Amino acid sequence: MNGWNQGGRLRLHRVLRFGALVLTLLLALATPALAQGYAVTRVVDGDTIVLDAIGTVRLIGIDTPETVDPRKPVQAFGVEASAALRSMLDAQRVRVAYDQQRHDKYGRTLAYVYLPDGTFVNREMVRRGYAHAYLNYPFRHMDDFRAAEREAREASRGLWGDAPFQAAAPASASSRVWVNSSSRVYHCPGTRYYGSTARGEYITEADAIAQGHRPAYGRTCSVPDAPMPPSASTSPRNVAPPTAAEPATSTAITNVRVWVNTSSKVYHCPGTRYFGTTKAGVYMTESEAESAGHRPSGGRRCS
Repeated sequence: MNGWNQGGRLRLHRVLRFGALVLTLLLALATPALAQGYAVTRVVDGDTIVLDAIGTVRLIGIDTPETVDPRKPVQAFGVEASAALRSMLDAQRVRVAYDQQRHDKYGRTLAYVYLPDGTFVNREMVRRGYAHAYLNYPFRHMDDFRAAEREAREASRGLWGDAPFQAAAPASASSRVWVNSSSRVYHCPGTRYYGSTARGEYITEADAIAQGHRPAYGRTCSVPDAPMPPSASTSPRNVAPPTAAEPATSTAITNVRVWVNTSSKVYHCPGTRYFGTTKAGVYMTESEAESAGHRPSGGRRCS
């Protein structure tokens, strides 16, 4: 009897070991993303990426200057923010975590993103000064992100730098654009579809226009030639100073009415995305906003 019990227990032990091994293998095959992470297939801009098996992901808690919205011009420091995120995530596999809200109104997945070495990408973008802490909606790391933005501002990093932003030099008519040969639309350097459509070719913008191609969103890449510099006969000392009837431009500009988000203490310029649209806010002049300690969105004053 004792021998039978001992043999039965031995068989049961073997069955349990085999079952545990099978369960481990099934979990490893069913959830490879948990072990290996998700591949970054594209960086859209400074706060949006595309991951395999998930799709478009909006990074929770941050906001960077606009670069790809066809309705708006590229905003100051937007290109630098996109390049910073791309340098962190190119050819990487990342881990993601979620908060209470899983998707935004555009259907994008909302997530926190982590590198294999544990770097918290969302927070790192704020800490380096490439992104604002987006505080319009509550999220788990709000206080931490607020502190990271304060650190970046006090260290004058990125958006908070003392030096003024330098706008990218406008393209000339001899710049090479990307023509989508299927749609006959051409794209400017640095834009979303430049060089990335299934079919196309690089040619100068002048040739593209001559061949009947049209610019994406109706915006050409080049600007008209700049006027000739003044000759020696029209040197600055020969130019009359402005008369009393011509008030200083800077005074008029600083009196422009801006929209202050009273939650984040960031103010927005007329014609920008959040002008007059945040839940809590007030209109005042830019000089009043600065005197009250508010800061410009994107680090760029309206003037």
